[in-house]
Amino acid sequence: MKNRLLLVFIVLIAVLAVSVYFIPPVKTSGYKVLVTCNSAATMRIIVNENNWEKWWPGKKSGQSMYTYHGFTYRIDKILLNGFDATIFNGKDSAKANLQIEPVSMDSSNFTWTYASILPANPAKKILYYINGFPFAGNIKNLTGEMKKHFDQQENVYGMRISRDKVKDSTLVSLKNTLDHYPTTEDVYGMIAATKEYIQKNGGKQTDFPMLNVHQTGITSYETMIGIPTAVPVPADERFITKRMVLGFILTSEIKGGVATVKEAEQQMNNYVLDHNKLSPAIPFQQLVTDRMQEKDTTKWITRLYFPVFY
Repeated sequence: MKNRLLLVFIVLIAVLAVSVYFIPPVKTSGYKVLVTCNSAATMRIIVNENNWEKWWPGKKSGQSMYTYHGFTYRIDKILLNGFDATIFNGKDSAKANLQIEPVSMDSSNFTWTYASILPANPAKKILYYINGFPFAGNIKNLTGEMKKHFDQQENVYGMRISRDKVKDSTLVSLKNTLDHYPTTEDVYGMIAATKEYIQKNGGKQTDFPMLNVHQTGITSYETMIGIPTAVPVPADERFITKRMVLGFILTSEIKGGVATVKEAEQQMNNYVLDHNKLSPAIPFQQLVTDRMQEKDTTKWITRLYFPVFY
């Protein structure tokens, strides 16, 4: 009996000695996951805290405070490539840092580093050191939820962007400069004039009208419409015949009014910049819905096109 008590005493002393002399009071750990998302696109979303509720899998509990499965994340500082946070779980806390690291044009590593103060209780300290603090499991699950969100292109750019081949090679275009953003009446007046010109010159329309609006000054909007034709149509001083380069083109389909389309155009431009794309020609909208006939803008269908070299 005495031997057993002595053995237990020796084990406890050993545990205490290991805890005090060999295990540091702070444990630093890390976790990494590969995400199918461009790093610049990811950071554009993360640096703006107004976007956080769109992708954070838990809830916002206060100013720069977010909860996830019982843990609270206080965002201490948003960085150019991630953020610093303090994670709370009851009386325990950990300092954490998330880094968004580019791997390729379409993938990034989400890399966490976190440091937690180990318990003063020797046995608990050893247990936490070996098995890990509860922060480890929470961070892993949170990062898995983040990966699901950022893996989806629609969540990053608000739409699905595909790369296709240019199909229509010949079109007739008309350009006007307006002192205001073109109204629906302005656009369809130009479309009607172009259609009439094509018909008078024996041409045949092969697809929906195309539109490009470029703001050249505070109150100056260069507005161009184009209508694809089966064969080239003779040009004059107003109507120009153009041939598109039969290369690659980025495409997306949008449903909504002018403001929705403008936002989608900005996101398409972000995609081009994020992926270092070069363009041989101007981007344009394709007006699938006749906006003069359909007054409900939520039903307007617009296809976006952005020519690229690769």
